[in-house]
Amino acid sequence: SYPDMKIVITLGKNGAIFLDKNTEIKQDPYKVKAVDSTGAGDTFTGYFVGLFYNGSDVKEALDLATKAAALSVTKKGASVSIPHFKELKDFKGQI
Repeated sequence: SYPDMKIVITLGKNGAIFLDKNTEIKQDPYKVKAVDSTGAGDTFTGYFVGLFYNGSDVKEALDLATKAAALSVTKKGASVSIPHFKELKDFKGQI
């Protein structure tokens, strides 16, 4: 009934997954010391949708959205924990 549907599922500390009728792409998590998970899902969603609909391929959008969510849980609060785009480019892995 929705043959062109695209699904993105966040899996918390287990990363994320993208599915459509032809593709399944798994995104590994980034390991960080979580302080507060408030806003992590919103951060992921905002980054993924913004990147994907502005021309990034799915793999890049998943990777950067996962980085953004990982970085967001290292700070307390919701909107104040959302990282700037430059922070994503500089983030290599663990905190």
